Amino acid sequence: VNPAAARMLGYEVDELIGIPMHSTIHHSYPDGSRYDHNHCPMYSSIDKGLSRHVDNEVLWRKDGTSLPVSYISTPILHNGRAQGAVVTFRDITERLTAEKALKQSELDYRTLSQNIPGIIYRIMLQENNCMQFFNDMLEPMTGYRVDELEPCEARCFEQLILPDDRPEVHRQYRSAIDNNSLFEVEYRIKHKNGTIRHFLERGRASHDSHGQPYHIDGLILDITERKVAEQQVIQSNEYHRALLKAIPDLMFMLDREGRFLDYHAYDADDLYLPPEQFIGKRVNDVFPPDLAEALAADISQVIDRNEVCMHEFELEVPAGARQYERRTVKCGENQVIMFVRNITERKKAEQRLEYQAFFDLLTGLPNRQLLLNRLSQVLARCIRRGHLGAIIYLDLDRFKTINDSLGHDIGDRLLIQVARRLEQHLRQEDTIARLSGDEFVILLSEVSDDPETARNQARSYADKISDTLSRPYHIEGHNLHTTPSIGITLFPMGSNDVDTILREADIAMYRAKQQGRNLTQFYLPSMQFAVDERLSLETHLRDAIRNDQLLLHFQPQVQVDGSISGAEVLLRWQHPERGMVPPGNFITLAEDTGLIIPIGEWVLLQACQRLKEWETTGQRQQHTLAVNVSPRQFRHTNFVEQVKAILEETGAAPSCLELEITEGIVVEDVEDTIEKMRTLRAIGVRFALDDFGTGYSSLSYLKRLPLDKLKIDKAFVSDIASDANDATIVETIIAMARHLELHVVAEGVETEAELQFLQEKNCQTYQGYYFSKPLPWDEYQRLLDKKFH
Repeated sequence: VNPAAARMLGYEVDELIGIPMHSTIHHSYPDGSRYDHNHCPMYSSIDKGLSRHVDNEVLWRKDGTSLPVSYISTPILHNGRAQGAVVTFRDITERLTAEKALKQSELDYRTLSQNIPGIIYRIMLQENNCMQFFNDMLEPMTGYRVDELEPCEARCFEQLILPDDRPEVHRQYRSAIDNNSLFEVEYRIKHKNGTIRHFLERGRASHDSHGQPYHIDGLILDITERKVAEQQVIQSNEYHRALLKAIPDLMFMLDREGRFLDYHAYDADDLYLPPEQFIGKRVNDVFPPDLAEALAADISQVIDRNEVCMHEFELEVPAGARQYERRTVKCGENQVIMFVRNITERKKAEQRLEYQAFFDLLTGLPNRQLLLNRLSQVLARCIRRGHLGAIIYLDLDRFKTINDSLGHDIGDRLLIQVARRLEQHLRQEDTIARLSGDEFVILLSEVSDDPETARNQARSYADKISDTLSRPYHIEGHNLHTTPSIGITLFPMGSNDVDTILREADIAMYRAKQQGRNLTQFYLPSMQFAVDERLSLETHLRDAIRNDQLLLHFQPQVQVDGSISGAEVLLRWQHPERGMVPPGNFITLAEDTGLIIPIGEWVLLQACQRLKEWETTGQRQQHTLAVNVSPRQFRHTNFVEQVKAILEETGAAPSCLELEITEGIVVEDVEDTIEKMRTLRAIGVRFALDDFGTGYSSLSYLKRLPLDKLKIDKAFVSDIASDANDATIVETIIAMARHLELHVVAEGVETEAELQFLQEKNCQTYQGYYFSKPLPWDEYQRLLDKKFH
């Protein structure tokens, strides 16, 4: 069992060795049913010498909680017989969470679709015309379930259409696909009960970014009742009025010159004009010019060709409201009949679905999908015209601190204000999008065709954004401050792939973060190399944890009398190919990736084992080992429990363990820091404040912290013999610590003059190359009896 599997299950490695896997891991399922290991598919596959991949299995942690995983079992064969197996598990919690979110999104869509009184479908044209989606209206409208119909190309219900009507259906489909347009077609079907029903089908063909047909979305309505009513209207002016009451559409009768003769309204409120304002008048006397012209053309077409014309319109009705209508114009007996249906609610539903697909719900800005669509269009235009475009990728510095400390509601309101400030600089032709979290992207559609001028233009735009976003935000009594780290890339320069262009800007933004935040960086090809190198180093670091390539060195801490009282524990990495990797090359990486958590735990365990070794052999029982604690490690919710568990496991004396924290840890959350320190201080663990004087030194928190030591940073010590300011600072720190009853350790002592100055100022402990460099454990052991004079 590797450490990762043990951590995944909440065990120590030694606890799992020798235990039957089925009794420890999947003894039962979350619903309470027992797991029958005698019929385990994994064991059966191993016995047969076969590998097996299971995508969704349940493991049980030591604390009784379940863990969803996928696994691959590979048998270990000897002379053709299975001797065992290697089983690799992968935590699929995040994947299942994402799938659950996707299912919820699909459920929302389906719920909305069920409220529409018709069949809704989607046909995927690039996937063998397969039917991707049906709502639940097929059976109520046709009498058939989907599984009762044999597949017929894309639409399994096409077999129900009467043969005489099928050619027109095919023609409308092909026309919509070829012209990227709407289609509407009426046809008859044979219901399961034997009756003939009239259907109206309306849809749209959509194309991908390459102009290829992608899918067709459609809606099918049962218009049988309306067709019957229409026929009866044509046959008898008297009889049809009674039947028309069942029709929800407005119906108007016009003569061949487009003059209104009569009307029918199911609800008089649907007539947004009084009858006297349109009866006897022509369409161009009643409607706005654009609508009147379109209706006149439809009337002419239905008279000349005996065709049915359908159009959708958006118009303003009295009281200033906007309304969507579908108008169908067809020939009657010696007159023209126009049906008008209010489709406002359907249009709003379509708009809501489109909005959710392309816009960020929190800020109202375009999302990643819409950004990529627009970037693809702008890229093609820039290539065609010989212009350059720019991507400005920004991330808010320390947004997570605001979000975690003040809550997500405050964080969300901050993001909304950021979006509004960004929109102040938006040109009509540009796009601002929110990708995720606190990441925003500005697409400048066209800048100069000269690269240097384009860089200057993009830089100027970024400077304005930086200035705007750096101003204070006032939210619920909080004065919040944040700054942006900005990355910029120009296109088309190298790659003409939209994903690559966006990734280049992201890489440049990350470099700005690395350089100290609140900066702007342009993308350079060398940055990609740095990213690749970082990924490679991260992979090697993960291997180093698994393969025991990490080791500890110890630098002695010397008392005034020259004796060694303890040591600072320093981490080293002995890479098999790169040799000794300096801590500065991997500690920050470990902090950023979270690897510092297992590494920090390993360092604590090793240090406590050394303390216990001293205690067991009766040597150096009062010596201390000082372990540096990273900010991310200290802020981890289980840090205190982790330290207690290691002390209990090793049996090391807590009073000999000294944890070194930095001022940066303290200022991020003073109250949480004090609480954790007091909890560990209560069991005897000591604390030292490292690099004192280089951060946010403040007596207001210094006097509240349960500290034992202050460590003067070597930056001050190295110049005390030549720099009067540094000498004054060091002397002040020593005097202040004495008044606060804190022990003082001076780091970086390298010369006799530095040591003499510190001794004169009553500094109690020294550490540095003057005495010894950091040493491996065995060499440090041999140094313990030495006295420095």
